[in-house]
Amino acid sequence: MLRRSTTLLIMLATWMATSATAFAQVQFEADYLYMRQSGRDSGSLITGPGGLSTGDVNFGYESGFRFALSAGTDDWEIETMFSRVDGWSDSTQRTLGLPLLFDDAPFAGNRLGFVNSLGVAASNPNANGQDETLESERLQALATAGLRATSKFQDFELNLNTNRNRNWYRFGVGWRNLRLNENASLFATGTFDAIDTADGAVFGDPTNRPNDGLSDAALAAAGYSLLSGAGNGFDAADVPGLGPDTLTLYYGGKADNELNGIQATFAARLVPLEWMSVEGIAKMGVFHNSVRARAAEYLIGSGNDDSIYGVDYSDSKGKGAFAGSLGIQMTLPVTDYINIINAYEATYVNGVALGPNQIRGMSTDIFGDRRFSAQANSSLVLHGGRLGIEVLW
Repeated sequence: MLRRSTTLLIMLATWMATSATAFAQVQFEADYLYMRQSGRDSGSLITGPGGLSTGDVNFGYESGFRFALSAGTDDWEIETMFSRVDGWSDSTQRTLGLPLLFDDAPFAGNRLGFVNSLGVAASNPNANGQDETLESERLQALATAGLRATSKFQDFELNLNTNRNRNWYRFGVGWRNLRLNENASLFATGTFDAIDTADGAVFGDPTNRPNDGLSDAALAAAGYSLLSGAGNGFDAADVPGLGPDTLTLYYGGKADNELNGIQATFAARLVPLEWMSVEGIAKMGVFHNSVRARAAEYLIGSGNDDSIYGVDYSDSKGKGAFAGSLGIQMTLPVTDYINIINAYEATYVNGVALGPNQIRGMSTDIFGDRRFSAQANSSLVLHGGRLGIEVLW
């Protein structure tokens, strides 16, 4: 579809250039952008009193740039523009007043709000002869948890429009390429512990059951690979000579979107004064989104056990998407050849993958196997102002 649409635009441009009598003008515009993101969805990452969700990171106003170039005949014009904003970043952090539980043991606390390999390991009833269900594995109360995310957005357009100087309105068709790249990381750091599921007994108590930790065998069975360290799992805090272990849980999500599609443009001059012009602009189109997503889970030990375990997942898919833009632009002439541009615009994109949501991309099928699938059903709104200069010749 992309090659066909590009070829069509080239053919139309060639016909326009050879059939018209003369070029009316060429226009170059350079803008400063000040944009923010809104409308991102929210999914649970940590449930309980210390709850944390993907919606806890917010991308406020960040600066970017836009360059536009157009050239036209008496009837038509070709317009190309390139925009980029790549400074979005946000993070949040909190102290968990209750333990962060890895399994479904009947204790009060916080829990991870998505399917994860750590929960599988902590619920293994027979990992090389060790029953993990006898113990409730967790980070002790007062662990620290946080979420960080970054986002970059890029927009390229190539449009064939009716000449903006011929009528008070103009319309056209074109090709648009949108790119959204995101990274996210969730972490929780605290003292690892394992207490009896039945009565909360710990090492040294008369009723304490064996195990007193999270075994290497259970972690391996859940899909973790030992990346460094002793490789002997993690021990309960009260085990003499072995505990306590400081443990960091790390979950990463990465999403790369590339949307290519055809769009229609309609613009109308709302205030056609000699000293000022105000124009409304609308664009909408259908797109194919090529999505590449990754997720990672890492267990990073320190203190009495420096083992590091990890598992990585990836997925790619193609899906339909929609994007549309609305804007209003004020043009203030400085000379016959120079204009000041002041505008506000909003772009809505549906059918994209967001970085934090990839952390929630794991699922368990009917056979009990875990699968990772790129989460690409989200939407967002990018909106803000732009200020620039336009040169005509």
